[in-house]
Formats: sequence, C-alpha cells, structure tokens
Amino acid sequence: MEAVTAIKPLIRVAALSGSLRKTSFHTGLLRAAIDLTKESVPGLQIEYIDISPLPLINTDLEVNGTYPPVVEAFRQKILEADSILFASPEYNFSVSAPLKNALDWASRPPNVWADKPAAIISTGGGFGGGRSQYHLRQIGVFLDLHFINKPEFTLNAFQPPQKFDAQGNLVDEVTKERLKQVLLSLQAFTLRLQGDVSSPVEVTSVEEILKDKDKASFKISGSTSKNITGGDIYVDVKIGLIRYSTSNYDLCACMACPVAPGAFVLPLDNLFRSYPMVTFKVQLNIFDDSKDVNEIMCLTFRYKTKRSFAVSG
Repeated sequence: MEAVTAIKPLIRVAALSGSLRKTSFHTGLLRAAIDLTKESVPGLQIEYIDISPLPLINTDLEVNGTYPPVVEAFRQKILEADSILFASPEYNFSVSAPLKNALDWASRPPNVWADKPAAIISTGGGFGGGRSQYHLRQIGVFLDLHFINKPEFTLNAFQPPQKFDAQGNLVDEVTKERLKQVLLSLQAFTLRLQGDVSSPVEVTSVEEILKDKDKASFKISGSTSKNITGGDIYVDVKIGLIRYSTSNYDLCACMACPVAPGAFVLPLDNLFRSYPMVTFKVQLNIFDDSKDVNEIMCLTFRYKTKRSFAVSG
C-alpha cells in the first residue's frame, strides 16, 4: 500500500499595516513576513491588504444593507482569510487612525472579524509600538478576534544594529527570526482553533537537573511518529509577570538529528537560570522533510522550578 504523507492545510492570512507611509517600517515587516512564508514557513499564505483606499467610517455610506465597493471588497478579503496579521504602529499611545478605521468597517454587520485568530507585530521608537498592541487587543475582545499570546513582537527600529533600509525593508536577520516565530505560533494557533490538533510529537515528562545555584539543565522526554530532521527551540522566561529573557536554539545543536520515530530525549543544558518559581515557556518547531514536504508542528509547555512541572501541549 502506498504511504500517505499528511500535509498541513494551507492557512490564508490577511495582513494589514496601520501605517500609510510609502517607506513604512510596518509595511516592511509584512513584506518580510511574506518572504519568510516562501522560504521557511510552508503552509502559510500571506496577502497584504491595502487599507488606504477605505473611506472614513460613515454609516451614511451604507445603502440598503450594502457598502461602497471598496469597502465590500475589503470586507470580503477579511471574510475569506483564516487568520489576521496586524502590523500596528503606536500613535499617541494607541492604534493608528487608518487601522481603527479598517477595524470599524469590517465590524459592521455582519462582523467579518469574528472568530479569526490573529497576531500583532509593532515597531518604532521607545517601546517599539507595544502600547498600541494592548489597545488593539482590547478592541479585539469586542470584535471576537483571538490573539496569540506569545511570542510578543515589539521592535525599536532605531537601535543598532540597523533594522530597516531606506526603502523600509527589514534587513536584520535576528529580527527576521523573531518574526518567523510569530508566524509559526499564528499557524499553530489557527490549526488548533480549526480543530486540527494532530501532532507528530508528544511530550511525556520534563525533568530538572540542577547544575549550580545559577543555572539548571532540563531533560525533556517524549515520542515522535515522524522522522525529525531539524527544528527550532524558542524559550521565553518570566519571573512573575516580568519577562526575564527570550532565546532561540537550533534543535540539532541540542540532540542528534535526524531523530527516528519512537521515544526521544531532548537535553537542554545550562540554558536557563534556576530561580525559584520562575515560569518557562518552550516552543518546539519541528521540521519533517523526509518526503520533500516540510511539516511544522508547534508544541508549547509551561513549568516552574522546584521540580514541580505542569506540561501542556
């Protein structure tokens, strides 16, 4: 019998930039996201949706239950999308007027934002646009949008090394990797909300092995039904509500690849500082290209020190 290779369904992402500037850094982030889906995030198809033609929200423009053609076309794009990627600049501690206008038009009956998974990326000076994200999340509650929680993406565009060129294109490789993690998380979250919860990897236990007073090693045990050829490890560390650090690691630098189907042990040596009651979140992005098809699986689990672990995936 011929083997059947499972391929994750294509996820269509509508990408909106809240900045209308020709060389906008936010639009540049979306261009970089589109390039990443073509290079290293298969299964995502991002379409940039230009919101500049939308008129200012005005219910006088609604005639017999219909909207102006440009608004109807925009609403249809949102309706057809599986998920949303917002590039949200911070204007006066909040979201930009063009983005709020787009949110309002698509929320008119029937609300086409409803039940869409979404992610937010922001850049700028100071806090990197982060304050706009909290206002956007607040708006999203009423619109029934479902935002990913991690990783958060804010970027100070003016700190060295150079992040963007004169045309607004993202040129920093470290930032591109951070952006990739957002896309992977949005992909995994969308699949979960769509009911596709099948996973080629299962984590069975997490064991802490203390090395010294400042650092600890961890041993993650699990099993896989796939031939794992590579992947990334994204680590988010918090002390209480404050983020302590974020790090990325190559899976094959931590364990021998490829990993054959069956039980496996993933050692993470001296990667974390061992403070009492520190909360860690580890996301494994597993790649299986044994059939010339990259199948990406995102698994997250949280645990605390003092050898008390709560694992969820």
